[in-house]
Amino acid sequence: MKSRFFYHAFGVGLGGRITRPCCEIIDAQATTALPTVGGISSSRIDAYRFREILSVRSARAYAVGSEDSDGAYNTSVTVTVEGLDILGVITAEWMTPRRTSQHVEGADEPVISSIGSEFRDLRIGGELVDVKVQDRDQFFTERTAKQFNEHAQAANAGPEPAARRGPPRFLVGNKGATLCSLLKPESYEIRVPTVGTVFLGEILASGYARRLTMLRVEMGSPVAGRLEFASGEINGYTFP
Repeated sequence: MKSRFFYHAFGVGLGGRITRPCCEIIDAQATTALPTVGGISSSRIDAYRFREILSVRSARAYAVGSEDSDGAYNTSVTVTVEGLDILGVITAEWMTPRRTSQHVEGADEPVISSIGSEFRDLRIGGELVDVKVQDRDQFFTERTAKQFNEHAQAANAGPEPAARRGPPRFLVGNKGATLCSLLKPESYEIRVPTVGTVFLGEILASGYARRLTMLRVEMGSPVAGRLEFASGEINGYTFP
């Protein structure tokens, strides 16, 4: 059987569900996915509103997969959400997760980068959120999953300052996946009274795929539910 590369990339502008005071699904908006043979895929929405709970000025997702002349397989996905407003409390002018990967012929796994991912003018209750990236080299330089997981284990094994607040920098699961954030612990998880808990720059990394979600909200009283904004996942693999 001739070896071939299976591309993998998808993006979601927003989606979720509300469980209180009503039970409703928020259909995924601005979604895109690549076929396994690569190519280009894109999607866009404008002036989206769900009741009086959330709105965005625009959301768009773009994915591309192609092969270089030297035989390397390149994949990228970019999702952009502009003019976000959640209950008039959480707002953002712009948020973008950008994931790129390159799988060189003969390599065991790809190198993946998050360069180009950013927040602009993210505010909670009108106050500007100080978004602090925790390790720029690890996230914005091309790294394999093995390198990424080795760094995660080393970081968790190091000294833990008593004054540090928030979750561990990296959570290494028993199935070889690592959960972490682009941001420092104090910027990753933010409790917002009467709204819920906001999670920023969340990454789930495994051997052949990495997902980056720029903003996730576990909503509490009086409106309950789960929301996700600006999320993208990439890579792929050669078979056999």
